Amino acid sequence: MTVRPVRKDGLEEPVEWSQPQYDKAATAKLIELFRTFSPVKFILFNDANIAFVKPAGRHDDHFHVALIG
Repeated sequence: MTVRPVRKDGLEEPVEWSQPQYDKAATAKLIELFRTFSPVKFILFNDANIAFVKPAGRHDDHFHVALIG
């Protein structure tokens, strides 16, 4: 599944993890919710400051959640 990171301004538009409108805290919370309520195998995203994510090419403006099963 492909998911966009959360923006600080609430707009539903793309944002890269290195841009000022990127909301790291909200994105980290969203990722934690996936991990809490779903059988997550791995998450690909390039913000190395978020626990559990693995970097991957061209994953600056979205993340992939791979589920078990």
